Amino acid sequence: MLLYISADSSPVSTRELNISSAVSYSCFLKASKALHITQPTLSRQIKELEDEIGRTLLIRGNRHVTLTEEGIFLKNRAEEILNIQAYGLVKRIKHVNPQSLVIGLSGGLDSCLALLVIIKACDILKIDHKNVIAISMPCFGTSSRTKSNASVFAEAVGVTFKEINIKDAVEGVIRQMKGMDITKQTRTNLPARIRMATLYAVSQSKNGRVINTCNLSEDWVGYSTRYGDA
Repeated sequence: MLLYISADSSPVSTRELNISSAVSYSCFLKASKALHITQPTLSRQIKELEDEIGRTLLIRGNRHVTLTEEGIFLKNRAEEILNIQAYGLVKRIKHVNPQSLVIGLSGGLDSCLALLVIIKACDILKIDHKNVIAISMPCFGTSSRTKSNASVFAEAVGVTFKEINIKDAVEGVIRQMKGMDITKQTRTNLPARIRMATLYAVSQSKNGRVINTCNLSEDWVGYSTRYGDA
C-alpha cells in the first residue's frame, strides 16, 4: 500500500526549515551541528533564500540571530506546512496501522523532506524511529554526494537505514530487451520503476507501508514516473 504525504501549493523547503532551526537555537553554529551541515552552508542557504525573495529574514548579531517580521512569517508558514503534512500522514497511519514505514531515501530534497514529515508523524504517534526503514537504491547516475547525504541524514534522525544497489537489476532488464529499440526515456524511467518495486518488496516483507516521496502537484501536472518513485 502506498501512502501519500499531502502536498501544499507552497511546499516547505529545507532552507525554510533551516531558518527555523537557526532561530530556535539562536546561533548558526548550534543549528548547523543539529542539522549535520557546516555553518557556512547553513549561512549560505539562508542568504540565498533572502536574495531570492528580496527580504531580510534574520538579524545577525555577533553571537545570536533573531527573526525580522518577514522571518517570523516565513518560519510560522514553514512550521504550519510541516504540521499539515505530518497530521495528514498521522491520519493515514492510524487507519492502516502498519508495523513499519518504508521510504526511498536518495539524499535529495524531496525524499529528505518526506522523511522529516515521517519523523514528525512518528513523534506525534510515539512510534520508534527505528520502525522507519529508509532505503538507498543507488544506480548509475547516483552521485557520491547524495548517496552520502542519505546515510548521514538517516543516522541523524535515528531511522533504520539499508542500501540496495539496483544497478544489476536495471542492467539485467536492459540486457533481456535485446533486439528492442530502447529509448533514452526508457533508460531514465526504468531505475525509478525498479526502485518502487524494491520498496514494495521491503514493505511487504516488513508488514509495512511505502511512503511516497513524490507529491500530488507533480502527479497532477504529469511530472512523475507512472508506478515509479521519480
